[in-house]
Amino acid sequence: MRYHHILDATTGRPAAEVMSTTVVAASAFDAGRLASAAFLLGPRDGIDFIERTPGAEGCVIAADGAIVATDGMSRISDLPGSLYAAYPGL
Repeated sequence: MRYHHILDATTGRPAAEVMSTTVVAASAFDAGRLASAAFLLGPRDGIDFIERTPGAEGCVIAADGAIVATDGMSRISDLPGSLYAAYPGL
């Protein structure tokens, strides 16, 4: 198991369902707090949380390597499986 600095307050242990989160928001502070919250919420709930936040887009890489992204992330990223990766001329 890999360990990191984001701890789940309910267990006192590192959150286990996510390897990485990335969030684009109006400020670095907003992006950081949203990314940390999404990390702790897990892939599905984390993406739902970001989707409900106006002006934010993001992705979560789950512990199994699956990449889950918000609908708008494909406009600003070339993540594997995104619209930009499929159509680089856009």
